[in-house]
Amino acid sequence: MQLKTKVIAPKVMQELLKALREARVDLVSRSISEDPQLFSALFQYENNENLLSLSFEREYSIFINSNLEKFSNNITDIEDVDTKKKLKQITKELVSFKQSKSTSCIDTFFLGDKVTRIEKIFSVFDKDKDRLAEINYIRRKDQVLFEREFNRLLGEQNGLVK
Repeated sequence: MQLKTKVIAPKVMQELLKALREARVDLVSRSISEDPQLFSALFQYENNENLLSLSFEREYSIFINSNLEKFSNNITDIEDVDTKKKLKQITKELVSFKQSKSTSCIDTFFLGDKVTRIEKIFSVFDKDKDRLAEINYIRRKDQVLFEREFNRLLGEQNGLVK
């Protein structure tokens, strides 16, 4: 990421760097601690390229959103013109980096909403998977109960009452 602007105040630069560092620390921390949300999708959706791609998209959106949150928490003079320009440029670089790597387009103003929508897609997929498991359970249970009753009736019919 190359940033080309005029020199900004050292205090602002320190605040920007601190915000970027905190966002990276969050990402690394999630990786080191093997955050289930981060890693479970790699296994859960390994055979579904579309859902796996959505998972990567979700994580990248979370990372950008984290950077934006850190900016708002760390920068004291957000109204400064040079600070606004630098923030706009950093955000543009983060988004354009993603856009240059794929055909996906991230709208920086809707990152939180995008993550929520991706989570809803995963939720629907997981509910469908849970329903399928429930249906399979009911089918297996009914099959066993049917066979028990069938064998009991067959035994009664053949005079083999238990």
